Amino acid sequence: MRTFAAAACGLIIAICGIAPAKTQTSDDFYRGKTLNIIVGYGPGGGYDLYARILSRYMGKYIPGNPTIAVQNMPGAGSLRAANHLYNVAAKDGTVVGTFDMNVPLLGIVGDKNALFDARKFSWLGSLSNFSADAYVLWARKDGPVADAAGLLKPDGHVMQVGVVAAGASDYDLGIMLSEDFGMRLRMVTGYPSSSAIGLALDKGESDGQFVTYLSSRIIKKDWGVPGSNIQVILQFGRSTRHPTLQNVPLVSEFAKTDFQRQLIAVSEAPFRLSRPYVGPPGIPAERLKMLRDAFDQAAKDQGLLSEAEKINLEISPVPGPQAEREIEDLTKSPPAVLKRLLQLREKVTK
Repeated sequence: MRTFAAAACGLIIAICGIAPAKTQTSDDFYRGKTLNIIVGYGPGGGYDLYARILSRYMGKYIPGNPTIAVQNMPGAGSLRAANHLYNVAAKDGTVVGTFDMNVPLLGIVGDKNALFDARKFSWLGSLSNFSADAYVLWARKDGPVADAAGLLKPDGHVMQVGVVAAGASDYDLGIMLSEDFGMRLRMVTGYPSSSAIGLALDKGESDGQFVTYLSSRIIKKDWGVPGSNIQVILQFGRSTRHPTLQNVPLVSEFAKTDFQRQLIAVSEAPFRLSRPYVGPPGIPAERLKMLRDAFDQAAKDQGLLSEAEKINLEISPVPGPQAEREIEDLTKSPPAVLKRLLQLREKVTK
């Protein structure tokens, strides 16, 4: 009877021209499609550089070899891009993005403008763990403040530091140093990108700029060299002084209390995911695995590594599962520290 039934079924299919349904494979899904990488800043900055290099290599490791396109979505220190990725972007694996390393912390402290749970992003990983880099404050030698000690003079000049917007690493670090460490800094918002801030510093329209050291050396090759008018006066995001900045103090060297040291530790934690890449929540598990695998393989691709080396970009990748653990650990920071960071945010965004 079973043989007869099978034969009859086959005959009916043959007669009616009905083909058995074909399950869509991962290759079928991505073939002919475009994977969009959203960058939370304008063209020309460090986040943009990393994304464009990644876009040239990641596609060949995704089954179906989709085209990869980079889309810039600046706004609110890249918070606009993070909110878009979490709440608006397609959740089918065709959209991923990168934003400021400090953005996940905004969600964790409870910033009202951070419309996401950082733990629920689909984490691909980070292209850098910041082990070879530093977050530095560049300043003009002929400016009102020429060294870190000058920032602490009670009757000294106030350094005007150009930033994109509140919520980005540069702005929030500057406010913390001003409010909790007594450094005379004033953050000036409204610049479209880090490259625009650098141009303003060159022209003397701004006194200083917080930015990652290696990426700034790519864009501003004449900074920090003998005879340059622009020098590094402070570094952050490291437990020891950067090998090429041995004469420049760490922010942590100015901490006098345990609470100040805790503030620094929590504020520096996001740097371990300094070039984050995420997708929206809810990407199907199979596609997220493919994206993670492709991200990991692209970060090891000799072509990408050679290209990054030529322009001095640090590649020290962090895989997705480890990034998730880093974010989870950040949520367990001392409540008093998270509360203080939120107070600083609320004070300057009212």
